[in-house]
Amino acid sequence: MTRKVTIRDVARRAGVSVGTASRVINGSGNVAAELRQSVERTIIEIGFQPNSAAQSIRSGTSRTIGLLVSDIRTLRLAHLVRGAQTELERAGYGVFIACHENDREREAQALQFLSRRRIDGLIHSNCNDRETEGDATAPGMAVPTVVYDRDGPEHADLVQIAHDAGIRQAVEYLAGLGHRRIGLITGPGFMYPARSRIEGLRAALSDAGLPFEPRNVSATSFGEAFVDVSNMITRPDRPSAIILGGASMLGGALRA
Repeated sequence: MTRKVTIRDVARRAGVSVGTASRVINGSGNVAAELRQSVERTIIEIGFQPNSAAQSIRSGTSRTIGLLVSDIRTLRLAHLVRGAQTELERAGYGVFIACHENDREREAQALQFLSRRRIDGLIHSNCNDRETEGDATAPGMAVPTVVYDRDGPEHADLVQIAHDAGIRQAVEYLAGLGHRRIGLITGPGFMYPARSRIEGLRAALSDAGLPFEPRNVSATSFGEAFVDVSNMITRPDRPSAIILGGASMLGGALRA
């Protein structure tokens, strides 16, 4: 079995003290340029890998960010994960990625896992932004938090998509084609994206001089598009156009 290379090996090979080698490895100052170069060259030559867990304990920082979303297969969230990972790695951070599948228990378990890993920050798309208000992190986890596309607690920063603006554009377009009864099918109504879309629909219909009809709106689950569309189009006063709140609904809507 190959013996693990230690910091003592680095110090011995570079001709410096263990303390000097440690300061170089941990990015501390007060090391002469010549000695720093010698240690850095030795690290590469002998393949030394610092113990990240030990470094985290000593420095109080892990240089890792937690990223918790519902489903990484969702195109919008996949773009978020890729963009966040690219920028964080550029800044010298690693990323822990977890999915909660809109399951509160899985979300809580993922938050506990990230907390145990001593993450330095969290990007979080909550399961339920009403129930989790004030609790975007795990108990005892006090880290900078960005809540993505949800309403969130005061201690978190928010990044929200203007879903209402997109719906307004869609209604304006459909009204311009002559549609007077426009339906909307979106995700759960207790979530920010659905609430934003419904607000956009109300405003756009009002601007177009059209009535808002609650029965032409379904805000239940992204997985119920087939049922929701079927119910809408079998009514005598069915809408002549339907706006979907997500690409994942398209298959069910077309089948209906």
